[in-house]
Amino acid sequence: MNLGAFIISMSLSAVLLTGSVAYADTMKCGTKLVSDGDSKAKVLLRCGEPFIKEIVGEKTVRSRLYGGYGIRSDTVLVERWTYVTGKRQFMRILTFEADTLVKIELGDKP
Repeated sequence: MNLGAFIISMSLSAVLLTGSVAYADTMKCGTKLVSDGDSKAKVLLRCGEPFIKEIVGEKTVRSRLYGGYGIRSDTVLVERWTYVTGKRQFMRILTFEADTLVKIELGDKP
C-alpha cells in the first residue's frame, strides 16, 4: 500500500469511528448563516422557528466579579433546537446556553 492510500484509509477509519453525530461550525438558513456565539434572536430571524424546542438541563457558570474580587455563580438553561431542512437532509441540532448558541450538530435524516 502506498503512502497516499494509507493516509486516505486512516482518514476514513477515523471518520467512521467518531460516531453518528457530526459537529458543524455553521448552519445555512436560506442565504444566511448562523454559527457558534450567535444569539437566539439572530437564529430565529435567520432560520425561523425550529421543528422542536426542548429544555435539556441547567448549567452552572462561574465568572470572576469586576475587579477580580470574588467569583459569581449563575445557573443558565440549556436548550436544544432541532431544525428539519428537508427529506434527504440531515437534521440540525442547535444547543444554546442561556441566550448563546454553543454547538451545532448534524442529526439523522428524517
